[in-house]
Amino acid sequence: MASSPLHLAHLSPEDIVQELRARPLREARPPLSCGIAAIDEALPLGGLPSGVVVEIAAARGLSRCTTLALRACAEAQSKGRQAAGDGSSPWCAWVDPSGTLFAPGVASHGVDLERLLVVQPDPVDLARVAVRLTQEQLFSVVVIDRTALAGSSDAVGAARARPRWRTAIRRLALAAEQGETSVLLLSPLHVAHRDLLPVAMRVELTRPERNALRLQVTKDRRGFAPRPADIPMASLLPAAS
Repeated sequence: MASSPLHLAHLSPEDIVQELRARPLREARPPLSCGIAAIDEALPLGGLPSGVVVEIAAARGLSRCTTLALRACAEAQSKGRQAAGDGSSPWCAWVDPSGTLFAPGVASHGVDLERLLVVQPDPVDLARVAVRLTQEQLFSVVVIDRTALAGSSDAVGAARARPRWRTAIRRLALAAEQGETSVLLLSPLHVAHRDLLPVAMRVELTRPERNALRLQVTKDRRGFAPRPADIPMASLLPAAS
């Protein structure tokens, strides 16, 4: 196994920032497909950037963050199976502190449940556990779900959590780059606007009308700013078996 990047946990936030700024973006990595053609086409690279931290934010109750992340996991596993040639899927990890992930729903999006590690840490340990999983370099995709956490709108708690999350995102970015892991951070829309974390890309999902989902890239560290795209809701449904 490659040398462990656990030494990153001992870097100061200032050292992490300097190291991130010194590293060029790796455009050679193929994008992570979302498994939905209309969404991939609306993204600057034809999919989500790989090997970085991407925040996907949606209004509470919209649940499309979860759909997008599940389809991305399924695509990563499918392409990994094809590359492996032995029928084995790469592992994905889902950090689910609220315990809301539903196995039949996961399977309906094509995710190989036998290659999906679901971790349900205490909410206060969410960032630490996510960093540790990414540093292990065992997973193609790590999903961090903070969409259903209680108290996410509490002003005092949010103010205390913000510095911790900023540091965690920088550690996640370094670990993702070394292990070529794609990290998807699922956030409520108002929390994403409040925290403004140093992610490589932020994708926001809203529903301007009943039959359409609006996708907008509100942050991309390459400087791309594509126009918002309205995507038919029917295209998000799992394919019939």
